[in-house]
Amino acid sequence: METISEDTIRRNLHLMPKPEEPSAGYRIVHGINVILRIVIVIMMLLLLFRIEKVDVTGSEKITQDQVIKWLGEDKKSLNSLYAVWKYNIRKQPLSPAVESAHVTIRRPWHIKIRVREWPPAGMIKTKDSELVFNRDGMVVATEETDDYGVLVTGLTPQSGALYQKLVFDQEDTLSEILTLLDYLEQNALAPDEASWEGAEDGWRLRFGSTYASLGTAVTEEKIQQLAALYPEVSGKDGIIHLESYESGDEIVRFEQGAP
Repeated sequence: METISEDTIRRNLHLMPKPEEPSAGYRIVHGINVILRIVIVIMMLLLLFRIEKVDVTGSEKITQDQVIKWLGEDKKSLNSLYAVWKYNIRKQPLSPAVESAHVTIRRPWHIKIRVREWPPAGMIKTKDSELVFNRDGMVVATEETDDYGVLVTGLTPQSGALYQKLVFDQEDTLSEILTLLDYLEQNALAPDEASWEGAEDGWRLRFGSTYASLGTAVTEEKIQQLAALYPEVSGKDGIIHLESYESGDEIVRFEQGAP
């Protein structure tokens, strides 16, 4: 068998014609073809995964129509793939009134949204309305519910639209209410009523026939002291005076009798 020398192989390779480069016209046509294929795939995804049916679970106070309305506020969320990316991966909020939302694709055009509502923190009760709100001050119901948190009285909001934040004459009023309710929750205290008694007397809490007067300044130290003292006087008629309380060195007075 005849062997081919290395020099012969190199000469043959050198003499082989170079492959022709595609013409400019071919490259243009090929590029357009690639772009058209990409556009077709995108259009198929947009059409195939366009949401036509939505099932909502986990909601109690919020209606399915309201959830679908929030979903449609972002037109891109009408695509089931985008909805999964937005709410499951990026964890973007569906609405301030909803703690979380998780999307499951049942069919390309059919999704299920499982929502978790914020638990109610309190209820503002006035002569004309009963506004249940969450820990952000967002109104989640416009009538009394089975679970409404702490009843707040003595204050009338300027505005209390459903799924909007409460608005008061003084900008810091809502912040003070939420701070008070947060301190109470942290210390496992659930008064029957938190009443604003005016600029001079401030806040008064009612636990049945036992009251606690906090004054105009609500502090974490006052609520912690209240949590420590309340079990000793629970069920007794009287009032715990914490108006001027600042530190553990001070004596807290319990005044017996109806306030």
